[in-house]
Amino acid sequence: MGTLPDGSVNGAITGGDTTASFSAGVSCFGGPPSGSINGYITTFTGTGTSKFTFSSSNTEIAGTLLTSSLQFVEGKYVNVTLKKDGVTVCSNCVAILTAAKLTSNSWVGSLSIICPDGKELVVFGVFTGEVSVLKQVLCKPLL
Repeated sequence: MGTLPDGSVNGAITGGDTTASFSAGVSCFGGPPSGSINGYITTFTGTGTSKFTFSSSNTEIAGTLLTSSLQFVEGKYVNVTLKKDGVTVCSNCVAILTAAKLTSNSWVGSLSIICPDGKELVVFGVFTGEVSVLKQVLCKPLL
């Protein structure tokens, strides 16, 4: 992304027996949304622990909110590739990321990866890491 993104999230969300660690950014520079996401999800599947990796550099929606009491980042990424143990299990997935500031040092977040075959990986919980919101933006492709 050449310059600093309007919003970025780097860290982890832990919810139950699932953890997602990732790096993501969203921007609106007077045109279509831009940004990227990559990371991994570790989850207990009933028979053991599985580790999935994911990545995309195609942002469909980028949004940030910045007020004196709230910071919020949201990104919708398309053409996400999902791999398990290094082998592609699904392509053309969608990832939706949110991170919202609750207090000066407390964040909550969610990450959903939805595949065309209906399979989903979802993590919601306390976010630990760094979130940066440079300015309030919202951009999405024109219909």
